Amino acid sequence: MPTPFILTPENAAAYLAIRQEMLTTTPWAFLSDPSDDIASGIDAVRQMLASNENDVLAIQSPDSDGTLISVAGVYRELKLKARHRAHIWGVYTSPKFRCCGYSRAVMLAAINHTRSWQGVQTLSLSVSNGAPEALNLYESMGFTNWGHEPDALRIKAKSYDEIHLSLKL
Repeated sequence: MPTPFILTPENAAAYLAIRQEMLTTTPWAFLSDPSDDIASGIDAVRQMLASNENDVLAIQSPDSDGTLISVAGVYRELKLKARHRAHIWGVYTSPKFRCCGYSRAVMLAAINHTRSWQGVQTLSLSVSNGAPEALNLYESMGFTNWGHEPDALRIKAKSYDEIHLSLKL
């Protein structure tokens, strides 16, 4: 299995491609829509990938063509009173590569990367009730449910709930 790595601004085009894929193939899993996504342009993605304590970990295709097949973002709270917390966001694996261990590998890399940030004690994430496989993965990795947000997203009048989870590091 290819090793997860932290994306840099040089990976912006590859991340933009998988980001657009994730927002169109699994819209219920992400708050952003392709029409209003902050990472909708190459310059915005480069800037995001250059920021400190907001990293995206990724796995490239085993075909060695540079295509990203699995990603997970992680960021640390900026406010002084919340610096002990970090959040995982934007977890996605291309459909062709699901159920092969890539999601678990990129999540483990994100968790371990977060552990390298001194003082971080809690890692949280949210998952759509439309993604039960993702919820099962997160729970199998030790994340515990701390909240449920009804009607968090609506897509064409269909409502999706968000489940909030955390992991003590």
